[in-house]
Order: sequence, then C-alpha cells, then structure tokens
Amino acid sequence: MSFRRHYYRRHFQTTSSETVDNDFILPDCSTSEDDCSEIHNAETNKCDEAAFLLKLTAGHRLSQNAVADIMVATKELFRSKFICFQQAQHNVDNSSEHFPTILVDSMFSGLDSTHLRNKFFEERLGYVKPVPVQLGILRRNLRCGSKYVIRNIAAHGYVVPFLKQLVQLLAMPEVHQCLNYFPSHGSDGSHLMYDIDHGLNMRADSYFLSHPKALRFALYTDEFEVVNPIGSHKKIHKQTAFYWTLLNIPAEYRSKLRVIQLCAIAKSVHVKHFGLSQLLKDFSEGLNAVFHGVNLDIPRYGIEHYCGKLHIVVADTLAAHSLGGFKEGVGSAKSPCRTCEITREDLCSVHFASDCQLRNEVEHRDRCEALSSITMQAKQFWSKQWGINGATVLMSIPDFQITRALLHDPMHDILEGVARYEIRAMLNLFILVHKLFTLEQFNNRLQNFEYDYTERQDRPQLLDRKCLEPGSTLNQSAASMKNLMILLPCLIGDKVPLGDRHWKNFIRLLQITLLSLSPVVSDRTAQSLEMLIAVHNSEYCQLYGDDSLKPKMHYLLHYPDQLLNYGPIRNHWCMRYESKNGFFKQKRWHNFRNIPLSLATFHQQWMCLQMLGTAGSRNQCYLYDGDDVQEGISVNSETIPLLNELVAPCTALQTKLVSICGHRYSPGTVMLVELDQPLFAEIESIFVVNNEKFVECHKLAVLAFHEHLNMFSVKRSGELCVLKVINLKYSWPQISHKINGEHLVMLVHCDDMWSL
Repeated sequence: MSFRRHYYRRHFQTTSSETVDNDFILPDCSTSEDDCSEIHNAETNKCDEAAFLLKLTAGHRLSQNAVADIMVATKELFRSKFICFQQAQHNVDNSSEHFPTILVDSMFSGLDSTHLRNKFFEERLGYVKPVPVQLGILRRNLRCGSKYVIRNIAAHGYVVPFLKQLVQLLAMPEVHQCLNYFPSHGSDGSHLMYDIDHGLNMRADSYFLSHPKALRFALYTDEFEVVNPIGSHKKIHKQTAFYWTLLNIPAEYRSKLRVIQLCAIAKSVHVKHFGLSQLLKDFSEGLNAVFHGVNLDIPRYGIEHYCGKLHIVVADTLAAHSLGGFKEGVGSAKSPCRTCEITREDLCSVHFASDCQLRNEVEHRDRCEALSSITMQAKQFWSKQWGINGATVLMSIPDFQITRALLHDPMHDILEGVARYEIRAMLNLFILVHKLFTLEQFNNRLQNFEYDYTERQDRPQLLDRKCLEPGSTLNQSAASMKNLMILLPCLIGDKVPLGDRHWKNFIRLLQITLLSLSPVVSDRTAQSLEMLIAVHNSEYCQLYGDDSLKPKMHYLLHYPDQLLNYGPIRNHWCMRYESKNGFFKQKRWHNFRNIPLSLATFHQQWMCLQMLGTAGSRNQCYLYDGDDVQEGISVNSETIPLLNELVAPCTALQTKLVSICGHRYSPGTVMLVELDQPLFAEIESIFVVNNEKFVECHKLAVLAFHEHLNMFSVKRSGELCVLKVINLKYSWPQISHKINGEHLVMLVHCDDMWSL
C-alpha cells in the first residue's frame, strides 16, 4: 500500500492502462491536457473531504497510514464505480466521457500528507495546533558506542493556545448564545440554587457586578496513565494534564467531554522537576489579557470585546495543594487544610467551620514571599508550620483567591475517601466481628440485586476478605462507590439491628453525600450539611478512634460555606474531568517517543471534529444533541382527559422512553413533585406534543419514613396527574426499589433531607 500511495502522489498520470504491479492495475484514464487543466485549476471546496479525513483520524482513531490507505482505496472505488456508470450509459458526449475519472483523481489533492492535512484543518476547519513549550534541560548519561556521554536534553510540554481555542469555542452558535446566560437566584420564588452563578461569591464580586456578561472560567488538573498501570512500566508514561471550562455554559451541558477544553499536557516527572510556570504561562497570559479586556475576531460574528477571569479551580487534594503551593503530603504538615489554619492536633476536636480560623489571602501571599527570602533552615521550619511550599503560577492570575477558590471535591473527599474508610470499617465489624451476616451472603445479595438502568452501568464490585482488613481499601470506582452507598440500606438494612450506632453514622454519611451531590440546593441545604457533618465526624471519632479521622473528613466542614459561595457542590466535582482523562485511553498507543505531543494532537483533532458541522460549517448541536425519544404510537389527546386539559386537541406520540438533558424517564420512574410535604409520582405513560414532553403519573401516598433505611415506604393512591417535564422543580428521577414486596423510595437530588 505504501508503494501505491507513492505512485499516486508522485508518478501517476492519466495515460493508457498499464500494470504497476501484479495486484495493482490502473484503468484507462486518458484525457486531454486542457480538460485536466480545467479541472485542477477550478476552485473546489475541500471542506467535505477534509472533514471526512478528520473523522477518520479523530472520530474513529485511525492512524495516519490507515487514513492514507483509505484515500487511495476510496479513489479506486470511485473510479471503478464511474467506469461502470459510463458503460451503463448509451448516449454520452465524447467531450465528457472521461470527466468522472478526472473528478476522482482530483479527490484529496492537497491533502495527501499529514502536514498538508493538518495545515488545511488549521486554516479552514478551526483546528488549534498544540504548541511545544520547553520546560527545562535534563542532563542524561547516554551510551555512545562503548562509552557514556553526558548530554543535555530539552524537556517539552505542549499547550493549546488559550485565546485561539477560546475563539473557536465562542464561534459555536450555542456557546455564543450562552454568553447572555445569567440565571437569576430565586427567579422561581423558591430561592433554590442551580449553578455557580447563584452563589454569594458571584453575586458579591465587584468584577462581575461591573461586568455582568464577563466570561467565567474553571481550571482542573490531574495525573493519568496512558497504558495499563501494572508491571514494570507503571508510572513511566504518567501524564499531567490541565483542562479549562467556560462556566457561562449552563451546568447541564458542561459535563460533556467536548465542552472541556485541553489547556496543557506534559510528562508528570517533568512537571514535578521543573514546575508549572512555563507550562501554564500561555494560560496565565491569556487570562491576564481577558481580565483587562480583549478584542477577539470570532468567525461569523466579527470582532467583539470580551472580558472575564478565572473563577474556580477544582482538583483532587494532591493536585490542588500542588497547584496552590500548599503541602502536598498533608500527613506531615502541621496545617493540613488549604482553606483554614487548623492544626493536626485539633482535627478530632473541631467539628464546625466557624471554629476554624480561615486562611487570609493577603497573609498567604506574604508568607509565600517570605519563604523565598529566608534561609533554608528557616524555610523548612515555617513551610511545615504554615503548610505551604511557596509561590505558584496562580498568583500571577489577576483577582484569583487562592485560599478561597481552590474548591473541595466530593468525589475525592467522599467517594474515594471518607466513604471507603467508613464502609470498610463498618463491614469489618458487621461481618468479621459481630457476624451479623457472612461475606458470601453479602456478595450474593450484591450479585443478584435488581439494579435499574443507571445502576447497572456502575454496579458495585464483589468484595473479598482482604479488602475488609484494617489498612486496606474497598476496590470500587467513585461511581460504583456511590451506588454501593445508596444501595447498602436495601442490601443489608434488614440484617443490621435497629439503633446500631455504626449504622446510624453511616446513614448520616449517606445523607451528607446525597446533599453534596444534589444539583439543586438552598440555604437550608447548608444548614443541614453543617449539622450532619458535625455530628458524623464527632461520632466517627468515638466509634473508630481519634487516630482514624482523616484530613478529608475535616474538609467536609467547609462544604456548607462552599455551597453558599459557589452553588451546588455537584457542579464542582471532578467526575467528568476524570472521564476526560479516560478519553486518551480509548486509543491504543504504540509509539511513546513523544507521547504528550501525540495526546495533545489527537485531542485537538477530535475537538475540531466535534466543532465541525456539514461542509465545514460550525456544529449547531455542539452543546446539546436534542431530546432522545423512543419510537411509539400516535394517540388522540382527547382520549387522555388530564392531558387534554393542558394542550389543545391534537395527535400526541405515546412512547416508553425519553431522555432529556441526561435524565432518563420511562414507565416506573418515580419523580419528586413537592418536598415540604413529600409528594412522589410514578410515571405511567409519556406523551410528546409539539416537541413538549408530558408524563402521566400515579400519585404515591407516603406510608412511613424508615429512618433505619433512609427511605420512604409508598404505595399508589389511585389518583392520576399529568406533569409537564420542563416545569418540574426536581427533574431528576428518585431512587426507587421494591424490597420484599414493599415499594421504597430514597430522596435524592433535592435541596434538603426531609427527615431532618
């Protein structure tokens, strides 16, 4: 195939048929020189062809060799088809009989090589090419023949130019419309908060008050492996990536991987050795320009003036402390928290954030400056005393509060932290000490439980005896740990004695998790969280010992204030950013010579494809592809009395499945209609009228609340109602299972726990 590509590119001429090799026979392609000149000199739009090649490279993850082979094979296919077409025609004008063949030969002209394709992608399709940045010089002892020679080797990272990528993002029609998106807190009269814009920080920030349409950015960083992380090659190819997100985009669309933009990427060993200043220099300079106002030439919209700033940074504990200049190893620091000045000795005795002295931004910057001007011995002492390492690149970003805007993440703090510690210790007591049930019984229930659609995707893994031992951890992902927490009352609630203190404290942790992951919150959410966290941590120290309390449990104390200042904590978690890391593992990598460049190029080509519509235009469905409606039957709305009261007489589509903004509705789904006096409704039928979705529901009567299970016992009341999905205050489905003939519902995705 390589010879065939070379022949097509360098030596192919449309002459009489000739045999090139035993397997490659060229058909008759003779034509006049004037015809060829007319075809090749005509201005042709290559956008469709370039988009086709980009889809092969980024969409289907094909190698460059595979793309080149497909181009040759496509030409041959079209040539044979046109020859068959010519033979089928009886009256063909002599002057145009070779036109199809010449047309085929012109396909992919100017796109034959990787360089030409990337150049066209960049010039015409909005591809933003990663740029190398030298992080520093490494001295390596390399073998040269029979001797070893010390050589200087440049260590590079790769950045995606921030302003260029921002221009391409703002050129998306849906994103451009979102610039006017500024949700009003309490606009529905309920004082509910749905997004970061509803937080006190946003509403009190002088910059946003003077620039209400300013761009708002979030930054994330993490490390990941691009190969199977086992064996001798573990951590050799570990990468550090930085991503940014435009917070002007509504929260329901920000979780899409195509909305999360790549900022920079480099080998982790190089980042740790040389620091972040060079790798994040372009991002920092871009934010400085946007903060003071910058004119950007947006395709299709012209030159417009934009301003904005970095609003929040989210990351796991180690990454957040490293990026903020705090001690990464919180186990050795006297002050292990990046938000307050609490000492390690006080972790078990302080359970309210109001009792913690918060870090002061001015004082923190003064401390960082002081560390750079004192002796090494003094630096070691004060660095450990203050829990900081020194200044970071974030200090060069204007109006960014390092001590306030480095947010805590419920995914790492709870699902990969507190929950693992507590559930392991609790199951150890229940199974190995108190022998309430056996490990085999637990795994059997776990394996045979009737999971719903969403739970099956991340069903909890079976446990072994080793993972229950002290010092070990549960082998669960963050998503499966969340499901395990929610389903534990259904799995073993009947085996645990009523009033058991360990179980009651777990129920508190479950409620903390549900409130922390709720997409809708209010002031009462913060109040409930504050009391739940204080009681939980205090009880945990008594049940499992003071030594067992981890710094992540202390971080929970700051969740209420974080919620009030920045809206629902769910919008701050790292779950979708972690999925973005998994994007790079979808392709099997063979060449690791310069893997950061390969990763960055692959991502940018894929991002270009996501932003591309038909014929080189912008994608009109970049943020949302639309509601997903399963096929159904047509019914007359007049035959459904409750529906007929809401819509004019018409023909409606009755379906069994609708997916709206990631929310999946089907018959049997339980919805929360009202919270103050909990009112649930179970979907019976789904109707679509003029693209509007309605659900006919059975109202559920609440029989009792089982505090031991944290679930409501409900039954159908016999009363029907029809709800318009877009008007639902709590649009997320509730957790619903039938256990031993009893219909149980767990209250989730709401702003308070009714039982409190």
